Amino acid sequence: MRIFLIGFMGCGKSSIGEELAKSLNYSFLDLDHYIEKNEDARIVDIFNEKGEDEFRKIEHTYLKNIVLFNNTVIATGGGTPCYFNNMEIIKHNGVSIYLKYNADTLSLRLFKNKNQRPLLKEFTHINDLKTYINELLKKREHFYMQSDIILEEEKISVNTIVEALSSYLV
Repeated sequence: MRIFLIGFMGCGKSSIGEELAKSLNYSFLDLDHYIEKNEDARIVDIFNEKGEDEFRKIEHTYLKNIVLFNNTVIATGGGTPCYFNNMEIIKHNGVSIYLKYNADTLSLRLFKNKNQRPLLKEFTHINDLKTYINELLKKREHFYMQSDIILEEEKISVNTIVEALSSYLV
């Protein structure tokens, strides 16, 4: 089985994904790190050198590769489900879980390390970042909400994910 963690950047897909994988005795794979390792380049550099469109093509190719891995928790990139037929691929090859946070929480989490995020490095004021997150969430929410399981921010922990998975798989 594969468990895909979906949500906006900064929602904790990677950190909670590692914990979840340990608790389930699964492997953990961060799609962005997997791309960086295989492309021998950082995501930010791929964005800067090739642009977002080319990055999304690369991301799509690697997503199609990792659906072959079994017993794996996969942290997707924030935009992964929103391009090509990626959400369809995700839903067809595992259980998708949306870690849903509002723009207020996300902007607080992201502002402090925005320079590590290619889409956020230009923001100098947190209110501008929050406006941007709100706009992007509106575009992405349609894809995120197709997830098999949707967890709101106050309910996101490894235990609540395991409980939700157990209920979903019954």
